[in-house]
Amino acid sequence: MTICKLILTGTLSLALASTAAPATFTVNSPDDTADVNPGDGTCATTAGACTFRAAIQEANALGGSHNINFSIGSGAQTIIPTSPMPSITASLVIDATTQPGFSGAPLIELNGTSLRSNPNGLDITGGPSTIRGLVVNRFPGSGIRLAGAGSHVVQASWIGIDLTGAVASANKQNGILIDNSPSNLIGGTTVGDRNVVSGNLGLGGIALSGSAASGNVIQGNFIGTNAAGNAAIPNDGRGIAVQNAPNNLIGGTVPGARNIISGNHATGVRIFGGSATGNVIQGNYVGTDVTGTAFVPNSRGLQSRSNNNLFGGPTPQAGNLIAGNGVDGVALTDEANSNVVQGNTIYGNHTGIATYYGGGAGNVFSANSVYGNRALGIDLNADGATPNDAGDLDTYLQNSPLLATATTTGTSVAINGSLNSTVSHSFTLEFFSNRVCDPGGKGEGQRFLGQATITTDASGNATFLSTFPVRVAPGQFITATATEATDGTSEFSACIVLTL
Repeated sequence: MTICKLILTGTLSLALASTAAPATFTVNSPDDTADVNPGDGTCATTAGACTFRAAIQEANALGGSHNINFSIGSGAQTIIPTSPMPSITASLVIDATTQPGFSGAPLIELNGTSLRSNPNGLDITGGPSTIRGLVVNRFPGSGIRLAGAGSHVVQASWIGIDLTGAVASANKQNGILIDNSPSNLIGGTTVGDRNVVSGNLGLGGIALSGSAASGNVIQGNFIGTNAAGNAAIPNDGRGIAVQNAPNNLIGGTVPGARNIISGNHATGVRIFGGSATGNVIQGNYVGTDVTGTAFVPNSRGLQSRSNNNLFGGPTPQAGNLIAGNGVDGVALTDEANSNVVQGNTIYGNHTGIATYYGGGAGNVFSANSVYGNRALGIDLNADGATPNDAGDLDTYLQNSPLLATATTTGTSVAINGSLNSTVSHSFTLEFFSNRVCDPGGKGEGQRFLGQATITTDASGNATFLSTFPVRVAPGQFITATATEATDGTSEFSACIVLTL
C-alpha cells in the first residue's frame, strides 16, 4: 500500500508540474543565491529574497509558461553569477524592462566575469521564451544560446557591451548563438525591439549554426556599433555568421527592419557551409552608421561561400546599402553558385563586387548602383579587369558587352553595340549611367537605366540597339553588363560618353 501511494503521489506531482498555472516571479535582489525549495511556487532564497537564479530554478521546476520581472531597487543593477546559470527549460518571458527607472536603455546587467569555465550567459533549451531588456556580457561562452524547438525572442538587449552602451565587455564566444534552432526572432521592427550585439569574440556577434537553424529573423539591430549606432564596437569575428543555416531573413523591406551591421573586424555578414542556402539579406546598412552617411567599416561587407542566397531584391526597399568597407562590398568565394546580388547601393568600398577562386556558376548581379569604389565595380576572379576571349571559352568569366555609341534626345537614351560570347545563347544586358569613368576606362554602374535580351548566333555574335525612356545629361558615361544563366554576370564594360 505504501509503495502504491508513493507512485501515485509522484505521478500526481509530475502532472501538476506540467500543467502549472502561469506565475510571475519578481526578482528583488542582485544576489546569486539559489531557490530554497524549487517547485513550491515561491521564488525565495533562505534569506527570503527572489534572485534571478532562484526565479529560473522555480520556473523550471514548475514547468509550463511563466514570467520573470525585475524590481531591484531602482536604476541600473548588476548580477554576477558565481556558477553557471541554470539552463532555461520552461517557457519564460524574462522582462528586464520592468526594472524601475527603465526608459529605453537596459538597466539589468548579467555579468559573467566571475566564471572561468565555458558556460553561456543564458542557455535556452525549453519551450518558446522571450528575453527583453538585459545586458549580457563577459561570459566565457556565448552571451545567449537559443536551442531546442525555437520560436524564442530576444529584444531590447545589449549583448557584449556594458551598461553605458559605449564600452566593449566581450562574451568570449558569440553574442547570440542560434544553435540548430528554428524560427527565432532577434530584434524587431520598432526602436524598442532593437538589440545591440557588439564587442563579442568568437564566430560572430550573432551566429546561426546548423541545418535546423532555419526560418530565423534578424531585424532592427545594431551589430558591431555602440548603442547610438555612430561608432564601432567591433565583434572580433563576423557581425552575423550563417553556418550551414538555410532560409533565414536578415533585415527586411520596411525601414524598421534594417540592421546596422558595421564596424566588425571581419565580414559584416558571412554565409558558409553546404546547407546555407535560401538566405535573404535585404534592407540593411553594411559599413555605415545609423544615418547611412558616415562610414563605420567592416573588413568586408557581405560574403557568400554557399549557393542560392539573395542579397537585396527586386524592389528599392529590398536593397542593402553596402558602403565604406575595407575590402569588397560583396564577395562570392569558393565557387559559390547561383547567388543573386540585386538592387543594392554599393559604394566607397575597395572593390564593389568580387568573385574569388573561380567564382562559381550562375551568380547574377542585377540593377545595383555601384560607384565610387576604389578598384573595379565588378571584379571577376579578383585579379583586375578580365579581357574578353573569343567565344567566351573560359569558366565563369562572362564576356562584357562592347559599346559603340550612346546618344540622348533629352528624354531618351539609345545605346548600340555588340556582344561576343557563347554561341546560340540568350543574354540579359543591363545598362547604366555614371558621372565619372574609372581611370582605367572600365566602368561602374551608378544609375540603372534598363535591360534588354539578345541571343548570339552560331558564331557567338550579337548586336543590339536599345532605347530607354530616361533623362541622362550629355557628357555622362554609359556602361553595360551581360548575364547568362551558367556563366552569370560579366564585369562592367568599358565606358563611352553619352552624346547628343
